[in-house]
Amino acid sequence: MLSIARTESRNHRVIMILTLMITTTVGCNANRQNVVRSWGTMREVLAEGKRHARVRISDVATADTYAVGALEHLAGEITIYNGECWFAQDIDGELVTEIREPQDEQATLLALSVVEHWQSSLIKKVGDRTQLEDYIEGAAIAAGLDLAQPFPFTIVGKLDAKGHVINGGCPYADESSSPHYIDIEGDAIIVVGIFAKNHAGKLTHHGRRTHMHTIRKESPIAMAHLDDILTGQELILHLPANATNHTR
Repeated sequence: MLSIARTESRNHRVIMILTLMITTTVGCNANRQNVVRSWGTMREVLAEGKRHARVRISDVATADTYAVGALEHLAGEITIYNGECWFAQDIDGELVTEIREPQDEQATLLALSVVEHWQSSLIKKVGDRTQLEDYIEGAAIAAGLDLAQPFPFTIVGKLDAKGHVINGGCPYADESSSPHYIDIEGDAIIVVGIFAKNHAGKLTHHGRRTHMHTIRKESPIAMAHLDDILTGQELILHLPANATNHTR
């Protein structure tokens, strides 16, 4: 009887340990989902000139990854869409966009999240960037997201908009910089973005609630930082479906 009791006790301890290990693993994986991680801030990189490498793209570009940022020394833009890496640079006055596996590229500025499941809603029409940000904020509230925490989003549809590819300096404050500007005219695009209310100077430019990049998969492919939205309609907004920053 004593031997049986000891065996049952050992088995009980083993089950408890395995349960704890599984719970911890699941909890860690859940905590990584939808949480925005960042390297560098807008203020450091654009205003203070601290444009050194902070994170290697190949170390963070995994499946279900979504990210926006700038390459070290502001040599170009980086967007990650569902683990797919897009690089855009101005080379001798020409916009060069590549979709490929990262090599040794590093980012000086990057905001990133891992999202497996999304929920969608229809944006019937927007007339400018502020209207779009208002809609995203309202949809996030309806979905129960905590606006105090940044969260990722994507948009699919057609837009008239303006964008740029950074080229060595801040396009808004550095007069010596020469960004490559692009016009988006009714193109079918995908927007990858981070909504970050009250994070100006950190994750967004001043006066803005989002940091957005746009990618065009149709030929000729293109990718750029999204500056201004002129018009857009019948857009599909995707928000994290099971975000860990839900309000309680």
